Amino acid sequence: MEYTKGEWKATLEDGEWCVKADNVDYVCNCDWGANQLTCEANAQLIAAAPDMYEACKDAIELLEINLEYNRGKVSVLLKKALAKAEGK
Repeated sequence: MEYTKGEWKATLEDGEWCVKADNVDYVCNCDWGANQLTCEANAQLIAAAPDMYEACKDAIELLEINLEYNRGKVSVLLKKALAKAEGK
């Protein structure tokens, strides 16, 4: 899966929350009529997405080493979250 690489950060610019990456100006703008606290929370969550995506992939790999946990709820939930992130 290809997504914008680099460190994603939530920033407040001109009164609007946005997510920026090291190598691009904007990943997204998070100000769509919601209040400031909701916009900030959305921006923080979006900024964490690449780290969470990579952590999920690593966790699945570790869980699958042990077949007992592979059949567990955690592995299923992680795979579901990755599939959603990948648009599946």
